[in-house]
Amino acid sequence: MKRNFLCLFSMLIFVGVFADEFSDKFQNKKWILEYYNEIIYKRDRSLLLNYIPKYKNQKETLFQRTSLLDECDYWRDTNSDTSIIYLLFDSFEIKDIKQISENCFYLFVGNGFIDTERYNKNLENGCDWRNKEIEIESFYFKFDGDYLYIFLNDTDNLLTTYCAYDDNEYAALVRFLQTNNFSNNVISLPRHADGTCYYDTSGNAAAGSNKNQGM
Repeated sequence: MKRNFLCLFSMLIFVGVFADEFSDKFQNKKWILEYYNEIIYKRDRSLLLNYIPKYKNQKETLFQRTSLLDECDYWRDTNSDTSIIYLLFDSFEIKDIKQISENCFYLFVGNGFIDTERYNKNLENGCDWRNKEIEIESFYFKFDGDYLYIFLNDTDNLLTTYCAYDDNEYAALVRFLQTNNFSNNVISLPRHADGTCYYDTSGNAAAGSNKNQGM
């Protein structure tokens, strides 16, 4: 009995440590969908309407928002250890979290499901789950500098990509969408851990950003 209790206690400690390590990845930064890079690079806020069709005929409503429609974020109640992951205009309670390597995490969420109605709602708000009628058991998060690759249920099934901007850059992006005036000295495009950036020399803002990504 005592041994079982100690094993359970040790497991809870490990889960807490993993959760702390994961939480650190969200400190002092905003994780936003990768397509904002193209908008920043080309300094063209109208491109956002290509990704968020819901606002095609009400673009000023979209541009005057004080926050972006979707962010990947993590919330944890330290008292109850309840934790929630927010992504692609949806949210899931995390049942278990494990650190696979320094920058890779496994999140078990149990039984989630994206039906057609839920899929369409998320897509209208700029969040593409790629498939309808899908069961969601787990996510794999791979952090690579300012890039976050999220895999669904399997390490080979890339779901989406987020990029990190600090609070000042995020605020400048929101102002740019509101005013159509770009603050060149505030926003820097994201880089990978090795320092590379897809936007340094190429005019093709989206080229290669999701290619050959795996765990």
